[in-house]
Amino acid sequence: IEAGKAKLDLGSMREKLRSIFKNRKNKQVYIQADKQVDYGLVAETMAEIRAAGITNIGLITLPKDP
Repeated sequence: IEAGKAKLDLGSMREKLRSIFKNRKNKQVYIQADKQVDYGLVAETMAEIRAAGITNIGLITLPKDP
């Protein structure tokens, strides 16, 4: 999983997110994944984000080509 320019594995994501969002009032994360990414990985990622105490999760989509 790539967060900005840093790569994280699911096992370390929860603690990293807790650390990042510890003192933030706005606890919001956006996920962007292309169609090559397995849905199960996206679901696991969302579960880890929630386990870190962040419940406001958004999905970024790109417009479909006409």
